[in-house]
Amino acid sequence: MKKLAFAWAFLGLLGLSAKPYYTTYSQDIEIEGQRYTLVSQTSRETPQGKPTTTCLKIERNGQVLHAQFCMEAVGKADFAYKKNYVTLEFSGTLSEQVNRELYLTFKVVNGVFYLHQYSQQNYIYDAQGVKKILKTQIIYRQNRDDPHGENPITLNSLDGAYQDKLFAQCKERGYCM
Repeated sequence: MKKLAFAWAFLGLLGLSAKPYYTTYSQDIEIEGQRYTLVSQTSRETPQGKPTTTCLKIERNGQVLHAQFCMEAVGKADFAYKKNYVTLEFSGTLSEQVNRELYLTFKVVNGVFYLHQYSQQNYIYDAQGVKKILKTQIIYRQNRDDPHGENPITLNSLDGAYQDKLFAQCKERGYCM
């Protein structure tokens, strides 16, 4: 898989924790009666004050559940949630014309965050500013890749190598190019 400047990574594994981060926004949500806080943070280290790294983290009772998910470069990072699903959304530029959105969706069951789906989408904007999708890849989908739930991937089991591992597995199985 081609390494991208905005591919997700983990703060603790990249040694980025020394950067000063500023909370861009936070949102409290409730899932299964448990309160969580979704936090977006950005570093501002360029002389122009442009964000160089954007990170998303999930907290429960003020404690971070796992290392932060970060995007290395100017781009956008956001959360979406519905019922017991939380999605981390990242978007950025691949080239002058091509953009990419990356999604990590977790299903929360009894307080445990399980990876439900990991996907990405490449797109361009036409002359009228309309988004035109070039390619969508579902790199991991729990019910496709582990239909019997024998090897669930939890938020706590993710590490910096999972992006490449899941993409390689997707290619082996013929779902990804």
